[in-house]
Amino acid sequence: MPFAATNPATVVREFRPAGFNLETYTISVFDAWGNLVWFSDKLNSQGQPSEAWDGSYQGKLAKAGTYFWVIDAKFKNGDSWTGMNIDGKEYTKGPVMLVR
Repeated sequence: MPFAATNPATVVREFRPAGFNLETYTISVFDAWGNLVWFSDKLNSQGQPSEAWDGSYQGKLAKAGTYFWVIDAKFKNGDSWTGMNIDGKEYTKGPVMLVR
């Protein structure tokens, strides 16, 4: 799932998690060495993630490369989010590619 922080097309400029009807939610993005580069736990009134990672780290554009996200979420009905279903497997973490 690549995104290009400096691209003029707004739809590919951010890494924006999607979801709905969430009660709690956290996302962490790490670099290849395990350093936390972005975190959010903000939800809007519909229970959707309200922030996106713009590809920056400590106020500067991060280096192009592969980063890793980890999400923990619980729905308003009390069920835990078990992950994205890809080919029958559930994933609560995965890669994101920052390109220029």
